[in-house]
Amino acid sequence: MLVFCDKQAFGEGAPVNAHGDLDSFMIEDLRRAWVEILFKVGLGENSKLTDMLKHALNVRGGEKAAEYIAKFGRDEKWGASSELAKSHAKIGTAGEKWGVLHFTPFQLLVWAEQGDGWAVHRFREYAAVTEGKRALVWSRGLKKALNVEDVNEEEWAATDDTPRPDQVLVGLLTAEQFALILSRKQLPQFLEYVATCCDDQSHLDEFVDSMRDVDKIASGSVLVKRRSGRSVAYT
Repeated sequence: MLVFCDKQAFGEGAPVNAHGDLDSFMIEDLRRAWVEILFKVGLGENSKLTDMLKHALNVRGGEKAAEYIAKFGRDEKWGASSELAKSHAKIGTAGEKWGVLHFTPFQLLVWAEQGDGWAVHRFREYAAVTEGKRALVWSRGLKKALNVEDVNEEEWAATDDTPRPDQVLVGLLTAEQFALILSRKQLPQFLEYVATCCDDQSHLDEFVDSMRDVDKIASGSVLVKRRSGRSVAYT
């Protein structure tokens, strides 16, 4: 969590260690409240209480936050905005600590693509739990403090006069053709071709047919929505 506040808003003094961790009675209350929440959702037990109070939550000032944030992106440009809005791009350690594997949901997808059934089920579990949840939530009063106004997206789209590129229909893909593109992992190349070189349906079909000579990499499964239920088509 990134908190915008005045210095010493938590009653903290100087950092208590080289990592920049801050401490105070208010921070101790936060730490206990967080551990209680972890207990309620089944993450932790009384036998681990001492370690949880020591490691489950820390508070650092803004001068140290960038160092913490930067470790995730493996990128000099990774900052607070990326930490908040690009959680999908984080790279986990994919190792084991205290008997628990550490990795990101999208690392699970990589393993699932390689045939790891356990990773398939874990990603489905992640997707089911996070479906419909907000990735970003404004704290109460923050919009007012930063002078941010709420915008109705439909009204904004109707009144936005930003120039848009012309849209030209050059053709349609069948489910089998789309599955072929996915199975060769050629979707980026296909989209680039359509945007720059494709003039009509025949050109589109020729490009897709040319991919049949490319080695198959993935399953090429395509989710096809039906009026009742859903079905999956395979190449």
